[in-house]
Amino acid sequence: VPSDQEMQQIVDEVLPKIVQVAQQAGVTGTAPYSGDPDAEQTPSPEQTVPPEHEQAHRLAMEGDYAGAAAAYDKVLEADPNDALAARERAKALLLARSADADVREVRAAAADHPEDVDAQMAVADIDMIGGQIQDAFDRLLDYLAAGHRDQMETVRVRLLEYFAIPDPSDERLKRARRRLATLLY
Repeated sequence: VPSDQEMQQIVDEVLPKIVQVAQQAGVTGTAPYSGDPDAEQTPSPEQTVPPEHEQAHRLAMEGDYAGAAAAYDKVLEADPNDALAARERAKALLLARSADADVREVRAAAADHPEDVDAQMAVADIDMIGGQIQDAFDRLLDYLAAGHRDQMETVRVRLLEYFAIPDPSDERLKRARRRLATLLY
């Protein structure tokens, strides 16, 4: 556990560098519902939690990402066109799978077992969490292009989940969708 001085250094020096690297990687915008939940502030329209999302949002804020994903599933059952719920569900699933993963171990397992779809998807999850969207897309698309046709459906489902996370106008998303369509047919 970091000391108070180390924690202040993380907040003052490390986090701004992470944000800068994320911006250079093309991660833009703000995280919906972010901020201190106890702070007295007027939320902007994009930070306002829709009433139907409240339970899922609460679970995510408590760190119950699997529960949040299940709650977002219910929201999507009621309104399959709720893009915010789809995005938040995808993020919750991603964090439920990989939030506590040891990055070195995950990357080593993928390097040692390039044919293992689960190992490749675990690294793609780490890349998505780290804002390396293009790397995550490319890893899974390259895996399919390498001839792993028997894993097509598994990878396709994961990619569709990832596709809900970036802004729909993101060029990386458009290229990845085209490439997936080409690989599928």
